[in-house]
Amino acid sequence: MRWKGKSQVKTKFGHMACPDCGNRVVVKMNEHETLSYGCDECDGIGYSKKGEGRYAKWLSKITRTNKPAGDPPPVAAPVAPEKPAPAAPAAAAAPAKKSGLLIG
Repeated sequence: MRWKGKSQVKTKFGHMACPDCGNRVVVKMNEHETLSYGCDECDGIGYSKKGEGRYAKWLSKITRTNKPAGDPPPVAAPVAPEKPAPAAPAAAAAPAKKSGLLIG
């Protein structure tokens, strides 16, 4: 059965060591985020679809060559300056107690 539709465009994603011979290979990614490589030394080929178990393993091994321009670098959240704690209101001086004696 032939695949019907437009051809898939692959972009260079990075480099990793070939799992078969250890030679450095180019890893490409298509629009469905499937990773693939082809080794010129041992003629080994491989691919990994997003969501497969080896996909995360491949991502950890790949050295990215160029990061996409559309992804801005992460920005740290602004830290609000610490405000000093409000001073406790000064307690009003308590009125002097009357002893209850009448002097007169």
